[in-house]
Amino acid sequence: MNAQNFQWANQTESTNTSQGLSVSSNGNDVYSTGSYTGIIDLNTGTAVQRDTANGNRDIYIQKVDQNGNFLWGKSIGGTGNDFGRKINDYGSTVIISGTFSNTVDFDPGSGVESKKSVGDYDVFVLALDNNGDFLWVQTFGGNDAETFGGQEKDNSNNIVITGGYESNMSVLIGSSMTTLSSIGGYSDVFVIKMALTTGAITWAKSTGGSSDDAGTAILI
Repeated sequence: MNAQNFQWANQTESTNTSQGLSVSSNGNDVYSTGSYTGIIDLNTGTAVQRDTANGNRDIYIQKVDQNGNFLWGKSIGGTGNDFGRKINDYGSTVIISGTFSNTVDFDPGSGVESKKSVGDYDVFVLALDNNGDFLWVQTFGGNDAETFGGQEKDNSNNIVITGGYESNMSVLIGSSMTTLSSIGGYSDVFVIKMALTTGAITWAKSTGGSSDDAGTAILI
């Protein structure tokens, strides 16, 4: 076994609580996402980029180069609790997924792309380009709380996500709204497939038994 050489370390913190939940790199650059409360400084260098959470907990997205130098940072959130739980670097497209509550503007730039949760917590899938600019967003939810478990890309440039939902969850496939219904009112697993480039949904499936079930990871 070869010895591992230390290269660099960075720190990102807020005035209250900050939590890094996912890191991804498909080349030289490194992307990360998580959540924070209060005011966060996303710049890992000597300069400062302070963002203030809109609600209880907001999402941060950060990009640094192969040496740990800060490239850009984004903050997204509404008046409730929002979490960036998974990030994947797919070259020209970066996919961030997680959960949100209430109303959130998912465009981190000057545009507006507001989505409102149906129940307590809904699932989101957000696509940005490698400059941090908005591409598309999809959200899924029902009357109760949904959970996000994992995401992967298949060989045909589709994103497949999994998680859990209670009672029911609505998914827009094309121009038709599809409703997934859990068995016995308990939590069931959902699996949803969508195009990497556009976010267009191909299909949504559900599976579960008489107890609580949830998708926690996915492998393609």
